[in-house]
Formats: sequence, C-alpha cells, structure tokens
Amino acid sequence: MKKIYFVCALLCAALYAHGEEEEVPLNPTSSEVPEEVIFHSIQKYLGTPVTTSPYPGVRASYQGSDLMTNLSSVNKDLQILIEKKSYDEFLRENKRPYPQSPRLFLSGQLETTAFVQRDGSKNTQSDLNLTGAEVDFVTFLQSWLSTFIAINYDDGPSIRSLDRVMNSRLKISTAFVMVGNLGTYPLYTSFGQEYVPFGQFTTFNPVSDPLTKPLFRVLGRPAVFGYYAHGFQVNVFAFKGASFIDSGNNLNNYGGNFSYKYEKDKFQISVAGSILRNIADSCGMQNAFGANSNNEKLIQPVGAIDIRTYLSYGPVILLFEYNDTLRRFNPSDMAFSTDNGQTFEGAKVRAFSIEGGYNFTVGQYTNALALSYSLSREALGFNLPKERWVLSSATNISRNSVLRFEYKIDRLYNARDAASGKIVPGNPYFMQQNQKGNYDHTFTIDYLVYW
Repeated sequence: MKKIYFVCALLCAALYAHGEEEEVPLNPTSSEVPEEVIFHSIQKYLGTPVTTSPYPGVRASYQGSDLMTNLSSVNKDLQILIEKKSYDEFLRENKRPYPQSPRLFLSGQLETTAFVQRDGSKNTQSDLNLTGAEVDFVTFLQSWLSTFIAINYDDGPSIRSLDRVMNSRLKISTAFVMVGNLGTYPLYTSFGQEYVPFGQFTTFNPVSDPLTKPLFRVLGRPAVFGYYAHGFQVNVFAFKGASFIDSGNNLNNYGGNFSYKYEKDKFQISVAGSILRNIADSCGMQNAFGANSNNEKLIQPVGAIDIRTYLSYGPVILLFEYNDTLRRFNPSDMAFSTDNGQTFEGAKVRAFSIEGGYNFTVGQYTNALALSYSLSREALGFNLPKERWVLSSATNISRNSVLRFEYKIDRLYNARDAASGKIVPGNPYFMQQNQKGNYDHTFTIDYLVYW
C-alpha cells in the first residue's frame, strides 16, 4: 500500500494541554478546574502519552480525493516537515510552549484483498489474502529534530516453507532522521533508509501500481538536502547504490529534484522534474540485476529523468508522469529485441502514466471514481506488461475504513518481443512465450482499515 501522513489537527489537539504551569487544587472537580489543566498534571506525573493519527496514505478529511490517492512514499521527509510546520504554528498562535518531552505519533493499517483473474490463455485464478499491515511511528524530539519509522508485513514467498502463513514476516521498510524546522528556516536534511526524491508515483489505483512505479522508484540509504518555501522545492541527494560500474565501495549514485506548486481558490497545479545518475538501483530493476544468478556490476551506468504534473479543480484531479532513461543499457546488462531474438539492442527503458479522478458524495458516504492508463517500453526483461488500464472506485464506509474496487487490464508484450542480459531469472509470468500478446483481466475487492 502506498502511503503517508497524519493530520495537523490531531497532532495539535494532542498537545493543546501542554501550557503554562497551573496549580491544581486537591480533590478537584470539573467545575473547579479546566479539563486541560487536569490532563496536563496527569501527563507531568505519568509521562508522555502516545497519540494515534490517521494511517499515512489516507488523509483524515475523509474526502473522496483523500480516499483515492495513495499518497507517495517519495519525499515523505518533506511531507512530514510541512505538517510539523503547521503543528508549530498552532502552538505559537495559541501561545503554547514547545513540549519538553518527545511527541510520539502512531498510525497504521490492515488491508485485505480478494481477486479473480483470467489470463489470455483463459486460465482462471483467485485468492483472498492479507495483503498489507503496517505500523508507522513519527517522533518530534525537538523543534528541529524528528524521526520516522515504518514497520511492514511482508507476504512474499517464504524460503523456509511452502505453508501459506509462514510468509508472515515483519521488516523495517523506511526509517530516517529529519533535521530542520521549516517554520524558521527553509533548509532541511534527512538521512537513513527512504525512497530517494526521484519521481513521485502518486496513484489513484487501490491495488495495482502504474508501470512507472516498479521501473523507476528507488529505495536507498541516502543523505538528502532540501530547500522548501512558498511552494517551491529543490532537493539534492547521494547514496551508495547496489548496482555499480567500479569497485562498488563508494557513493556511486546521486541526483536532484525540483517542484513548484500553485494554488488559487479551487484550482491547484504542480509541476516537477527529477534526474538520477543510475536508474539500475530502482526497486523493479533490482529484481533483475540484484538476483543471485546475476552480477550487480554493470558495464555502464544508465541515467534517468522524471517529468510530472498534478492538476485539480474542485472535485476533478488529473495526474501525469513520464520517466525515461538517458541512454541505452549495454546489451550485456539488458537488451531488447522485436524480431523474436534474431537481433538485440541495448534496452532504452521508459514509461508514462496518466490518471483522472472525480470525487463526490452520496448520502453520508464520500466516494471517488478514477481511470488510469500506463505504458512501458523495452521493459520485458524486468517482467512487466506493456500496457495497463485500471478503473477503480472507493467508498469511505466508516471513519476508519475504505472499501475499494478495481478492474485491471494488462496487455503483455508482443509474441515477437524478447529480452536478454541480466533479466529476471526463472520463467516469470510476463516473459512466458505462451502468454505474450495476451490480455489479462483482474477484478479486485480491497478493504482497508486504518488508524
């Protein structure tokens, strides 16, 4: 699940009771002492409580757009610092001192998914599974120091057993430190394990990713330096990637990102772009290059760019994102053929996605509908389809749960297309010769509970 955030109002409410010292009479009654004074005294004695916040990825305003948009895991550090800026402004406006003890905000989600799929060979499969479980911790230690940790459930295949429930493993997906206070200074930095600020990959799809995301999203352990003010953002970052062209003992990947956001009344627009030295470190490409049977040492780095925009007017939202490599892979690393493998050329991988969403209310329920299309080029060796259409809907059936439906069509690469080099090993589905040229149809029901 694709995710982030807590709402400033809840953050602020949790801290509103931390004011100046006040004397509390013995045996107080509700008519003698304000409730917040009693609460403050209890906290002084027992310590800092844990505050729950809405699941990062579904905003707490409970509007249709918040239901649909799986907010990106990229630039999560900045998104938290922007929320923290509002939190600090609330304290100043209400003349509240900054708390001396750390503030811990806890959120999480559980997701269950059922689907039925029919592939181009008319084979049918279905499943009901726990597909997501996450607990997130945001800590405000001081006015300029914060941390984030996300613990995820992994339902991937177990190497120890074929038993269906033996794959219930927990892992830390992201964990990083943030240094900065945007309320006083526009510069900030973060470091740890996080998705580097290359691209955004926000999507309406409740289950299926646009093809841009697995190909170009990068998880690393970078140092990020950023500037944010008046809707304008600039980042630079560096990290040691898994793929390399030299000894692999140095920081070997780096890049930059910029974005600008403008809002007026019901209209909002955001334009952005990113650049990266070596896209071979992306999560999807590491399924190939990082396999035990392949060698991470590439012959040459392959740079990449990202261009994206976001438009909204009232209940209508449009998303567009384009990713492209700046050169071809060396044919020994990743090659692509359109003549059934008779001739190969270094793969020039690219992808784009376009999505539209509409929000509306029926009775007491907020709803949203969305349609998305994404396309990949010369990405067969990474075990991806050529095209993907997704029609989805979401309904917030209660304050802490969302029911979502998705209908997906995947078009696989053509029968004469082939890939070679350090491709995904084995005989993965999208590369099987008997499946090429087919269309897969999948209907999914997804139920998300968050807090």
